[in-house]
Amino acid sequence: MTIAATVKKCIANQACKPVDEITAEHTLASLRLDSLDMAEVAIAIEDELSMLWPDSNLQGDVETFPDMTVQAYIEAVEKYVVSVKAE
Repeated sequence: MTIAATVKKCIANQACKPVDEITAEHTLASLRLDSLDMAEVAIAIEDELSMLWPDSNLQGDVETFPDMTVQAYIEAVEKYVVSVKAE
């Protein structure tokens, strides 16, 4: 499973929606996900990808969560995973 598919699956699970209903253009707010929900998503991604987020990455800027799109969240996770692999 790709990183994008994993992230989308974790978001769908937290939003209680089928994965095929989650689009890249959805905002987290449109899926009714708040910062606590996104912390749960981050933990699920950790489990799925067998990795750990540094606390600073897990917390993020909670004020940006509502307006963040699923695609932007996927890109942030992909960027982090690539940076970890490069170390």
